[in-house]
Amino acid sequence: MTLFDIQRLVRRIPDVLHDTGESPLAPKLAEDFTAACHATNLRLQQCEAMLKAGDRHQAIQLAETPPNLLDCVTALEFREADQWRSYCEQHKLPVADRTDARSVQALNECYAQGVSTDHPLYAAYRKAVLSRSDENALIALQSIVRINPTDANAASELARLDAKVLQARLVHLNDLLEGATPELVASEVVAIEGFGFSNRPTGDPWRKAQTIRCVALLGEAETGGWTEALSKLDHIRRLQGDYSLDLPTDAMRRIEVLGAWGRTEQERTETNESSVRC
Repeated sequence: MTLFDIQRLVRRIPDVLHDTGESPLAPKLAEDFTAACHATNLRLQQCEAMLKAGDRHQAIQLAETPPNLLDCVTALEFREADQWRSYCEQHKLPVADRTDARSVQALNECYAQGVSTDHPLYAAYRKAVLSRSDENALIALQSIVRINPTDANAASELARLDAKVLQARLVHLNDLLEGATPELVASEVVAIEGFGFSNRPTGDPWRKAQTIRCVALLGEAETGGWTEALSKLDHIRRLQGDYSLDLPTDAMRRIEVLGAWGRTEQERTETNESSVRC
């Protein structure tokens, strides 16, 4: 799960919390949130073990492996996280563990020490520059600026490269629109979202690609169960709202049919479960 996926996940949770009825999305959200918290805690504990062994380099390397570990912690500890855990407990859904505060503290203290210019991160950046690999240079700079926020030169170069690499990725995406499969276009959109750009992708090619992605998501929704279908339809609706997308007429018809089927299956499942409890 990318950082973008985690951030999108936690943005959906408050809607469920504020819904007066039982949301069909709650089980899937609870499952995904629990998995994200577990994966984050596992990495935190691994980093803490490395720090205890005196290996700051390996700990930083693991923490900086996408998705950035401390960014994941920030996203998962959103304002209503405890309320969500209580909701899951009340509705007998998977309850996510809280992030390991001791491990977070140890990692924050490690970052606070910074790194010198002879650290492997700087070496990786110089190597990428020499080989003219803008993407690798950007990845190295993202880590350097997080650890050494006072490095003004690194911050300035990060801003320049972020815009340059994103533009190159958008040009490539535009080329794919000419004849690539919807699955390939959707995959490239997800890759751009997961890269961690500071700048936000915009423009007609991006909106066209998101439209194609919605159609690909719809195809996936039509091959799964009702919970997966309703979850993907919710994702499609959010993309429509975020980017003001006009989907093809056939896709809108399929969305309506699939949504009606999903809601019917949900009601049937809830009725059966209620009968069993009685």
